Amino acid sequence: MQFYTGLDNVDMFTGVLASLGPAAHKLKYLYATRTLEVRNQLLLTLIKLRLYITNFQLGRMFEVKQFEVYNIFVTWVKFMSKQWRKINIWPEKGTVRQFAPTDFKTKFTTTRAIFDGTECPIKSLQQQLQVVLERSNLTQMVDQGDSVMADKGFDVQDLFAPMNVTVNISTVLRYRKISSKRVHVERIIGLAKTYKILKNHMNHTVTSCNRNTVCFMLTNFRKSIVPKNA
Repeated sequence: MQFYTGLDNVDMFTGVLASLGPAAHKLKYLYATRTLEVRNQLLLTLIKLRLYITNFQLGRMFEVKQFEVYNIFVTWVKFMSKQWRKINIWPEKGTVRQFAPTDFKTKFTTTRAIFDGTECPIKSLQQQLQVVLERSNLTQMVDQGDSVMADKGFDVQDLFAPMNVTVNISTVLRYRKISSKRVHVERIIGLAKTYKILKNHMNHTVTSCNRNTVCFMLTNFRKSIVPKNA
């Protein structure tokens, strides 16, 4: 199960399907044709995300035509992204304090979030960093007195200054202290990239936001990779 889907077991697979709600059984497909039952459609989609094998291979595995593989995959990725985007994943400040690792409570008591970037095929990552952050709406989600952690490539203090939010960025003197904490978000990125579709060039069939959302949301179903004393 883990090799093909990235999930630990069948129960976790069932949990993913349940999280998508009854709508998973009433999908409007890109094209009307489809023969696989719902659980197998989800399984096919996860295998494609995880291994990024050809539609021909998946068609042989599930005994359907390549066209149906395409139809199912594109429909499900769009659906999963849309469903999971409805979830409010921004926790209340009290929840952050309650579940923060012990060392964060001691050394970075006001930290509300950690953000980082990862490689994707765009013209200039450096030029896009600030724009990407503005589009994420993070500056409107934090509260006064909060702080956030970021890589030195995110020179965005000016965006958070009006909200009285501190941006902790690694410097020579503070590099180890901050990087040892920021590494957790890098581990999450690494976990998401075990879905091999993220290592390949984007194409017109699956937009970057849809496939990225789905792969990163799937990591939330995995066991925590951050110890309590981190």
